[in-house]
Amino acid sequence: MTAQAADRGMSFETWALHDFTLTSGTIAYRGAVAALVLGTGYVRPATGSPVEIAIGRFTKKVDASSATKPVQVELFSEVRAHWYVNGASIAATDAGKAAFFDYDQTVVLTTTGSTLGGTILAATWPEPPAPGT
Repeated sequence: MTAQAADRGMSFETWALHDFTLTSGTIAYRGAVAALVLGTGYVRPATGSPVEIAIGRFTKKVDASSATKPVQVELFSEVRAHWYVNGASIAATDAGKAAFFDYDQTVVLTTTGSTLGGTILAATWPEPPAPGT
């Protein structure tokens, strides 16, 4: 990508609560600590594993014993999630990794000559809710 040459809209959301995907084979209990599992983009109840980042608490019980399911997490800290041009195929499995600015409108995973942008929590803009929900 190249540097921005004109004004553009700013895409962001503010998250205090956010829906994540609960790892298959787990049960989330209301009030339990939710951990983002590095390399998957999913959450699970915290286990103390070094491949987890504790991000908040589950808001209700969700049973994903047999398949992944959506689960709501109340984040420990409110997040203002910004959406930038994906310059290097950032995927959901990159959740928890650092993102770096390649240019003033593009983020990448590489650190070479780049400025730290923040932590990846999601790789795609969430779909808006269906009308009437």
